[in-house]
Amino acid sequence: MHMKIIFSALSLLACSLTATAAQRGELLIWINADKGYDGLQQVADRFTEQTGIRARVEHPEDLAKRFETASASGNGPDIVLWPQDRLGDFIDKGLVAPVSPAEALRDELVSVGWDAFTIGGQTWGYPVGAEAIMLVYNKALIANPPAAFEDIPALDAELSSRGVEAIGWDYTNAYFTWPIIAANGGYVFKRQADGRYDTADVGIDHPGALEGGRLLQRFVAEGVLPAGGMAGNAAELAMQAGKQAMWITGPWSWEGLRRAGIDFGVAPLPTIAGKPARPFVGVLGAMISAKSPNRDEAQRFIEQFLMTPAGLSQVNADKPIGVPLNKRLFWDMVTDEHVRISMDGVTFGRPMPSAPQMSLFWEQMTVALQAIANGSQAEQALSDAARRMRGEPVVAPSLELSPDVAVEATTEAAPLIAPIPEAEVQAPAEIAEAPVAPTDASTEAATATEATQPAPKGDTGPVSETAPGSAPTGA
Repeated sequence: MHMKIIFSALSLLACSLTATAAQRGELLIWINADKGYDGLQQVADRFTEQTGIRARVEHPEDLAKRFETASASGNGPDIVLWPQDRLGDFIDKGLVAPVSPAEALRDELVSVGWDAFTIGGQTWGYPVGAEAIMLVYNKALIANPPAAFEDIPALDAELSSRGVEAIGWDYTNAYFTWPIIAANGGYVFKRQADGRYDTADVGIDHPGALEGGRLLQRFVAEGVLPAGGMAGNAAELAMQAGKQAMWITGPWSWEGLRRAGIDFGVAPLPTIAGKPARPFVGVLGAMISAKSPNRDEAQRFIEQFLMTPAGLSQVNADKPIGVPLNKRLFWDMVTDEHVRISMDGVTFGRPMPSAPQMSLFWEQMTVALQAIANGSQAEQALSDAARRMRGEPVVAPSLELSPDVAVEATTEAAPLIAPIPEAEVQAPAEIAEAPVAPTDASTEAATATEATQPAPKGDTGPVSETAPGSAPTGA
């Protein structure tokens, strides 16, 4: 027993200092430092005990870039855990191998997780957990958040007499404002039946997207949101100070609110024109390196150890994996109100597109949202951005990025999943579902009426508030 503890400690110490290369007969697993690497090492130790195959967990800095460079030279890990936002790049560069999960395992997980890792008709990873942004509200300021975005201006007028703002978020950041743009049919790129994206078919100027843009324009014009933009930390500080009633953010913000003594609730994002908001969803998944000399052992570790409720629970106990996609584990955790409601965001949301061209989307949506924040018409701003994404000429650019504005795509996804596309978007059938209770059907979580529709997917974007993984840290 003592030898096991010493071995685990030495393994973790080595992991934190440097990244090594996979060797035949030993498993090397990489995971980002903001995830539960200690818990994952416990799963790896159990694998070693039962199989005799040594398994080590490392969390190197700048993991995604390190994985690309190391794997290209044959020196990467056997398994890498990362959200699906980089999957397109990894596949194009030949860094990850397709997998064929057992049917029993497929049935144990929510289908949207598998969808996030399906491209070209093949599965490229095992979905672990998912995250999506939602509405966080201060229970001391409002008992129940409004069901529709259109109701927020009236609430703002009521709260302003008490020196409180109704809502705030980093609204010039496409990651946080995208749910409004996508609610009534907006999409980034049209998704094809095989899971790939037609990057020539851009939907940020879809009529539904323009409707969402006009709502944002109204909020700025009426003072519901501050003109010129709102930094993510400004909204966070206002919430922690009790000066703001609602905040569009993700699970990574909960701990800060708890430390500030805020009694907060979590709710699905309000509707727009009667349609549910559609946040981007990030899905953390385990992928097998195409250069791994231990593919069979890697698959065995993932399927028989990591992806079990016991394995996922060990990782989650170290640091949350988001909304668990294993149905049994979800129902074990359903008593946590925040986790339960977060599933709605996952159900309503859409997996982030993994197309390499997403960087152009982040850049041009930032330009468009800055333009709206500074008084431009939403139709013009979004139409100009769509033309630039298509490579079409724009007669009068609505706004150019100021030199001090950095635009970068998230490397993970704060998070975390679910497809519910509109008719314009082609997607694999039946990719959204809520976990089904294994025993008592009466305890099934309520899902949206449109949850059976397929949906396009999204990708993580620039995130300026502090968020885990894929979301870059910033203000």
